Amino acid sequence: MQDFLSVRGFLFALGLVWRLKEGASFLWMAPVCSSFSWMSRSCTKRSKAYPNGDQCRKSVRDGNIMIARCMLMILFANAKKITWALEQPMNATSMYLDRFQSMLTMVAAHTGLVYLKPFGAYTSKPLRSSSQRFVLSAFVICS
Repeated sequence: MQDFLSVRGFLFALGLVWRLKEGASFLWMAPVCSSFSWMSRSCTKRSKAYPNGDQCRKSVRDGNIMIARCMLMILFANAKKITWALEQPMNATSMYLDRFQSMLTMVAAHTGLVYLKPFGAYTSKPLRSSSQRFVLSAFVICS
């Protein structure tokens, strides 16, 4: 197992994307959401207006690095014509990060909500999913 936050782990992840078959693969990413969720906002100081949060906290810095690296992997996958999707909880502040917004614009991504109850979850637990193709159209409620 590799640590995605280390240089070696990130290069390993890029290598895995590199090995995906061009035009015929699917990359699903679900970066750790704990520092972006509403439950941690009192500690992380993240908000829609200040999504970068309190940079003095390691968990905030790590979350920002993880999202930035996911954005790079998305750009890489997009260049290889690999279908990708990225999920985060509905109220996560990660989607307000500049890098996230720039990526959505650069690849003309679609964003919508997926409710997990129809897939066996005990609650509806909506997730925000983004993709360059509307691959989740059967599951996404809004876009």
